Amino acid sequence: MAQYDNCAADYVLAKKDSFRVDVEYFTFLHRMLLPVFQQQNANVQQDQLLAGKRVLDLACGDGHYTRKLKEHLGASEVVGVDISQAMIDIARAKEQAQPLGIIYEVADVQSLSSPAVKYDVITAFYLLNFARTNEELKRMVTATSNNLADGQTFFAIITNVCGDESTYNNEKHRKYAFMREAKLKNGFLSDGDEVKYTHFNDRDKTSFSYITYYLSPKTYEQVFKEAGFKTFQWVPFESDPKVEDRAFYDDFVQYAPAIGIIASK
Repeated sequence: MAQYDNCAADYVLAKKDSFRVDVEYFTFLHRMLLPVFQQQNANVQQDQLLAGKRVLDLACGDGHYTRKLKEHLGASEVVGVDISQAMIDIARAKEQAQPLGIIYEVADVQSLSSPAVKYDVITAFYLLNFARTNEELKRMVTATSNNLADGQTFFAIITNVCGDESTYNNEKHRKYAFMREAKLKNGFLSDGDEVKYTHFNDRDKTSFSYITYYLSPKTYEQVFKEAGFKTFQWVPFESDPKVEDRAFYDDFVQYAPAIGIIASK
């Protein structure tokens, strides 16, 4: 059973936390997607950013970002994949209620087969940080590479493996309605160590938790290289400068719990 099967509804609510838009999505769109596609077409409009492109969204969950890829960014075709049946059930219910033509499938990315026609763009929000070992990460990244057309780009958000010890067990995270906890050995983590995330719903005083895994930046970079990616870039989180109270996110950005990846074949 996937971890999110037990907390799917709670995780959907957690997607409404303000940092999802003001930091997470801002970084994804303005510091990852736009720089790549505006380099190809400087005049492209945001709502046409992915026009004509086939997009695969891995670890799509309830379709929170999958729907944005289609509705807000103009992708021609979008497929969402997740290992959690409960999450896919929610995503399909959203699609049924407000059809966008998105296909959702239950699948383990590690064993994802290569399609007859490969995708122009692949995205993955919080997928790779569930790899417990170098071998599991390599299977995920290799499957991603096998689904991505040559010369195209993979965009991912993962838990911040580049952060130092100050990004773990930090009480400053609590004001953003979550905690990130890890057992540091001499101030450091080793490959395969567990990192626990707990999200809080302050409205009804409930919470839910799940476990991710640490693998070093060096491990990530080597795995992507071995899987056939020619370029690899870390993208630090940044808050939207237009946010009214941008200072609210100062601690979030300074002790960022997540980070972006851009990798091209």
